[in-house]
Amino acid sequence: MKDIFIRPWFKLIWTCALLLLSVGHGGANEGLAQVSLRLSIYQNSQKNTFLNKLYSSRNYNPIFVTQKNQGRVSALLRALEGSNYHGIPSELYGLQKLYGDIEKLKSESELGILEIEFAKKFILYVKHMKTGVLDPKVINMRLIERASLESDNQVPTQLDLKLKKVNLMEIFMKFLITNPFQHLASLQPKTDDYKALIREKIRLEKILLVGGWGKLVNAEILKPGESGEEVTKLRNRLIRMGYLKKTYSPIYDSKLKLAIKKFQDAHGLQSDGIAGKITIAEINIPPSERLKLIIASLERRRWLSKPYEGKYLVVNIPEFKLKIVNKGKTIYQSRVVVGKSSPSTFTPEFSNKLEFLVINPSWYVPKSIVIEEYLPDIREDINASSELFFTDNNGKFISRELINFDKFSDEDFPYGMKQPPSINNPLGQVKFMLPNRHNIYLHDSPSKELFLEEERAFSHGCVRVHEPFKLAYEILKDNIEDPDFVLKYLLKNTKEFKLTLKDDIPVHIVYLTAWSEGRGNVSYRKDIYGRDFEIYQSLENIKQTLMIEKLIEKSYF
Repeated sequence: MKDIFIRPWFKLIWTCALLLLSVGHGGANEGLAQVSLRLSIYQNSQKNTFLNKLYSSRNYNPIFVTQKNQGRVSALLRALEGSNYHGIPSELYGLQKLYGDIEKLKSESELGILEIEFAKKFILYVKHMKTGVLDPKVINMRLIERASLESDNQVPTQLDLKLKKVNLMEIFMKFLITNPFQHLASLQPKTDDYKALIREKIRLEKILLVGGWGKLVNAEILKPGESGEEVTKLRNRLIRMGYLKKTYSPIYDSKLKLAIKKFQDAHGLQSDGIAGKITIAEINIPPSERLKLIIASLERRRWLSKPYEGKYLVVNIPEFKLKIVNKGKTIYQSRVVVGKSSPSTFTPEFSNKLEFLVINPSWYVPKSIVIEEYLPDIREDINASSELFFTDNNGKFISRELINFDKFSDEDFPYGMKQPPSINNPLGQVKFMLPNRHNIYLHDSPSKELFLEEERAFSHGCVRVHEPFKLAYEILKDNIEDPDFVLKYLLKNTKEFKLTLKDDIPVHIVYLTAWSEGRGNVSYRKDIYGRDFEIYQSLENIKQTLMIEKLIEKSYF
């Protein structure tokens, strides 16, 4: 990468030397050159509040464009050129124009303009590394717009993420007093997961350069003991993927079976060592598609900026799994069911705090479910769904016989529906409450058979927990004495009971299609809601737009 900078960098060095030649000799030209440069910096920083504050604190002396500060420019240019390493389009920084401006330098005034341009590029790079290139709010709106085209129902918020505030002044001040190369390198997320994703990106790019994983496997199912051309294709793809050492056997032997199991584990599939239809479909996914998930995942890590700390609960939607993590170690995990792959039932991404549990909960049926799923049947048969009761605005039960169902349209229907506590209640026997504007929470479920499925997107948006009482115990053991006894007693009682936690627990509902858990290997899951495709496509659109603008500029100017 060093050669990239030689021509523009030496031009800058020599221009600075010529413009400020008298600095070391105490001549009259020194004062004139310095004043002209500082005046230019002053004039060109006025429109930006932060830059004016930064440079006024330095009496408008340059940070970049002096001979003694050449390391800062070199470090910045290297970081900008290397942004593709992080999945950030380097086209964002207008480097060709910047190099052109360096080539054309003729005066202290132009040098001052260049100084401000360097500062702006620095700020942009910092923001990209600390909070991502894309605004999650904009991505959320695009996801809602896209989903609205596929659904007649209202599409809820999908991404509700708060970006960390960046202290630009503090970062700039550290840049001035530390090694500039090391400082810029330190801006990236400091997690092993981010580093593993970077390594995976590099690996996939190398694989693409040599033609990918190899020939596609054309078979419905392959089992241990079988042999033939398709087994050879299967073996070769797994070798390229890194799940198997280089071997030449055409037989589906024990080593190939073990490699298949490793692949299945890494992709959330049933780990039986048999290459069935679903496993083969995943194996046939090209590295270019995996790379898209990696690039989107890197952007997501920059949104988070710093790792979660202490004890917290995390639900990864595409993984269909819940974990409790304490000081970086997973102390509990469970299968979960998440929102259906339908725009109005997607589980949103957000963070909040678990505040209380409800034992033997009642189910207050969301109005959308009342209208879409229950009213049509009850209008046909007044005794349909008899386990549900109607309530008025004050929560009082209303007999079905007193309601004229034909009098109201769906939108004007004034009654709610409620199901009292029972083992058949859709919420099961316990729910975990993290009050939020999305009305999303975690709960038990009587439909235990759904937890046996590999892809578990069946709910209306809330998160169903496979082993809710184990989760309740893990949560309550630090909050009350003898949680096992308390839970058993309350469950026998069958009355609704609220257990408030002494200490709230942070809950993060996330959407990760690619991640590493410390062993260096990257796990993948399907982009079930298409969110990472939107992130990747948005980054690509930025790149394509900038490239088109560059072509137009070359054509007309």
